Amino acid sequence: MTQSIIFSSKKSPNEFNTELEMNPKTIAEQVKASLKNYLSRINGPDVEGMHAFLWNDIEHELLDLVLQHTRGNQSKAARLLGINRGTLRTKLEMHNLA
Repeated sequence: MTQSIIFSSKKSPNEFNTELEMNPKTIAEQVKASLKNYLSRINGPDVEGMHAFLWNDIEHELLDLVLQHTRGNQSKAARLLGINRGTLRTKLEMHNLA
């Protein structure tokens, strides 16, 4: 089962509908659009290790944003991410965010 998160908006319904027509509304749709764009710009089929490269970048940004959202509270960040605090600290160190 796939979960999609749709963000709420303080915009008027007309502004929101116009934005949805121009921009994907779920994280999955946004990721798919970004990856399609990225793949269209790769020169040649000999690119390797894309999963690790992309996951590293995505995880870094996710950790950074969640820490900002929780104002640096690692316990709250770990709960929000669904991981224990020790795992979070390890990941923060790996990404030079500690």
